[in-house]
Amino acid sequence: MNNTLRIGKSLAVMAALAAALPALTFGAGISGISPTNTISASMDNGIRKTGNTWYELGVNSSAPNTGLRLGLITGQSDPLSTYLFQPATGPNVLLLDTNRSSGTLTFQRPVSFTSLSLSASTGSGTGTVVPTLRFTDGSKDTLPALTVGDWFFTSGDRAQTASGRIDAGANSFDTQSALSNNPSIYALTEILPAADAAKEVFAIDLAWNGGSATANAHTAVFGVSANVTGLSPEHFTAIPLDSGSFNHDVIVGLPEIPEPGTVVLLGVGAAGLLVCARRKRA
Repeated sequence: MNNTLRIGKSLAVMAALAAALPALTFGAGISGISPTNTISASMDNGIRKTGNTWYELGVNSSAPNTGLRLGLITGQSDPLSTYLFQPATGPNVLLLDTNRSSGTLTFQRPVSFTSLSLSASTGSGTGTVVPTLRFTDGSKDTLPALTVGDWFFTSGDRAQTASGRIDAGANSFDTQSALSNNPSIYALTEILPAADAAKEVFAIDLAWNGGSATANAHTAVFGVSANVTGLSPEHFTAIPLDSGSFNHDVIVGLPEIPEPGTVVLLGVGAAGLLVCARRKRA
């Protein structure tokens, strides 16, 4: 076979593969990856990584205004408060459920405050967390329990609403109306006793006591903000936490999704290798 004919056949194979690649998806979701490979747990089913979970803003190209905003954001219910969300490329929540019923949010530096605002949400039911403040003087104080509502159809203050979720196993999006406030991450407020507000806090222990549908409820704590000014009305400032505070990744993120052009080039490269192998055998 002459070189002109070989090149023509190679180009034909590459063109055919490139044309087919955009249609190669795992469902009505993200092209080129399986979402379960980018997370370590899901909101619906925890470490089984099945059912629905969060995705980052911009991941759903069909609904680009849906998804979670990551980094430092202003609150949905209170734009004068700030909340800090970890990147989607690593552990971004403290996940509490029957597999792990306690954890610690460790501050990057100690701080005094008069009240706190926990950003959290529960999948498949509700969860109850009991915060215990740990002070730099070695003392502790346990605060009243907080009920963390289900990420759908729960009233209350919100840190943010995603207006969409992704079924990790089926790789399909479930978009919601922005007016529905689903699914949401809530801003749960706890006022400190005056004696506690006079001390410096360096960590908060959280004990999970379950709630409705306890066996399959999974409470995700995204972070903590605090009223560091002591002023009223209450507004909260995001508190940076050590990375060890977080144990699971429940967010499918933008950096984990290949660009369509990258997927095509990988496929074309594979086709070229296949053609070369056939030529060697010939």
